[in-house]
Amino acid sequence: MAEPTIQLGGGNWAGKSDNLLGYYKEGERFYKQDFTFSRSTTGTYTDKEGYIQEMPYNLLQYSEDFSQWSLNTSGISSIEANYAASPEGLQNAYKVNFIVQSDSDLSLSRIHTITGGSTYVYSIYIKGEGTNIGKDVVIKSKRQGGGDSAGTTTTQTLTNEWKRINFTTTYAANNINGRLLISSNDATSCLIYGAQAEEGTSAKTYFPTTTRLNMPRVSYLNNSNGSLILEPQRTNLITYSSDFTQWGNARTTDTANQITSPDGLNNGTLLQQQSGQTNAGSIYFSVSLSSGTYAQSIFAKKKDKDFIVCYSANAERTYFNLSNGTIGTIASGNTAKIEDYGNGWYRCTITYTITSGGVVAFYLSDSDNSSVVTDSGGVYIYGAQIEAGSYPTTLINTSGSSVTRNADVCNNGGDASRFNDNEGVLFFEGSALSDGTNQRWIAIGSGSNANRVSIHFNATNRISCSVRGSSSAIYDANFNIGSQTNNTKAAIKYKDSDYAFFVNGVKVDSQQSGSLSFNASLSELAFDSADGGSPFYGKTKQIQVYSTALSDTELATLTTL
Repeated sequence: MAEPTIQLGGGNWAGKSDNLLGYYKEGERFYKQDFTFSRSTTGTYTDKEGYIQEMPYNLLQYSEDFSQWSLNTSGISSIEANYAASPEGLQNAYKVNFIVQSDSDLSLSRIHTITGGSTYVYSIYIKGEGTNIGKDVVIKSKRQGGGDSAGTTTTQTLTNEWKRINFTTTYAANNINGRLLISSNDATSCLIYGAQAEEGTSAKTYFPTTTRLNMPRVSYLNNSNGSLILEPQRTNLITYSSDFTQWGNARTTDTANQITSPDGLNNGTLLQQQSGQTNAGSIYFSVSLSSGTYAQSIFAKKKDKDFIVCYSANAERTYFNLSNGTIGTIASGNTAKIEDYGNGWYRCTITYTITSGGVVAFYLSDSDNSSVVTDSGGVYIYGAQIEAGSYPTTLINTSGSSVTRNADVCNNGGDASRFNDNEGVLFFEGSALSDGTNQRWIAIGSGSNANRVSIHFNATNRISCSVRGSSSAIYDANFNIGSQTNNTKAAIKYKDSDYAFFVNGVKVDSQQSGSLSFNASLSELAFDSADGGSPFYGKTKQIQVYSTALSDTELATLTTL
């Protein structure tokens, strides 16, 4: 089989600020292929260990560009960019030139936001050179603003090898910002690279950042190879998504930090029935909802109670069994979904339409469709969300106000040299976020929909393909896949008077007519209808583009699940 001219995913994922990196192969060498990416906000994803993480989890902006950091000229005389090779082997490490003195706050520093009462781990790569070998550098964290308060100080003796230094700091409950500082009472200079701040107690793999806002998200939820997540704009209207001390209680108590939550931190809350009560207790939150459709969700794990109940703003109850990860009684007018996040955690979601409403709640129950309880047991909870939309999206963390995650935008992959106007194949593996009639496209095009080859979702239970040239339809086909949320492999072959559509290993349609004629060259692969419209929202496991029309046998092999 010929080599693809563009490959994206398939277990090989890489991203950097403003770019998602695909690749292509020529001979035995691989070359990167950039896709432009933007979101202008952070977002969450599930990492390879199964934990929900912020993208990126490194809270420091400009983790390698120290020219963007604050420099106190009383303690630092200068910094020099691209001075030496960093631990990754590129010429992108900085040199810091100190003015040696006793005040370690006269430093190079960077501020980041924190959640008061939480623990953070800081890390940075340090190296010495020349006469500074054996000298000491001071790395410190502090609360920033309103007069810096003492945090954690560590001293690193410089060697001629790169060392990653890490240490933790626990901030007070009323703290808002943290700060990482680099100074010296001893050395006249040192080399630095790759600073990181993250919530938790142990350092994760270093994650480079610039602004932190335009990073593509690859999720490994129940998928060892990962899927690119592209989602529409959504807002979590619950202003305290995991701080349940800010919620109201009816016959329940809530105790914070009782278990490791789906984000890997010890911040799961125990929601427990009060003793002596026979009616099911709940925890509730007031939100202002206008007329429309909403998805309401929470992460829950069994402790003593088998069921958690999602109580909608329509005052309806839907039951979720946390013992076996199944859905019990569903309220009339609701749809329900349960997702396994591992370690006994499930995300429980209901979707419903209201004319007005203001209170959402979650109840405890001993059994399905019952409001009677027999003891003071409970469940663990984390990450509540209510968002306007007909399906849930990834968790949007909040801590005092509603938060909006902007839509993911990914396009501009490839150039004219990657595509063949005379023949080729577009292959896609993935799924939509919901089953429906919304238009969601992936297309090779010329900057408009006049010329394009596409695979798309546009009708319930269906996946479709099309070829359009010189503003005229040449080939169209579709196939029923049961649900667009099912993982699907599909490929469209295009060649003059020779078109075919393969889905999950089967040729589902073909056409031996139709002149292939483009009046502008195919020049990009985009997650839309080739003209910026109908953006693809879904999970993409892999995409491949071929500049030759593969055989039926090759296409069947390529698309077999």
